Amino acid sequence: MVSNRTSFYTALAALVWCVLVFSFTGCKQNDAPQTKSTSPVVVDTVKAAPQSNVSQPVKPRSPASDDARQALLKRKGELMAKQKRIRASESLTPAQKDSALQVLEAESIEISRKLLAVP
Repeated sequence: MVSNRTSFYTALAALVWCVLVFSFTGCKQNDAPQTKSTSPVVVDTVKAAPQSNVSQPVKPRSPASDDARQALLKRKGELMAKQKRIRASESLTPAQKDSALQVLEAESIEISRKLLAVP
């Protein structure tokens, strides 16, 4: 004899299975066009910019530009290390930290600009 609880769980499992099957496979809808629409659908379209099929040539890097880039990156790393030491320093007042960090930040920004300009 099957109890009511067992038949309930069996029905629940079947329902969950159906939901999973339909959610993964989707429902096939009728291909016939609808004759009556209850709510019109308005689609706002935005035209995409035309894409160029012509690829831009990549400029080869010269050893001089690689050397310049490495020097700038090394200096930027040194500045970041100084900033870290200043922030961790307990002997400086907050005002002293701020003024020192402002100078280092300005130099760091200048190095970033130079890095972007290196071919």
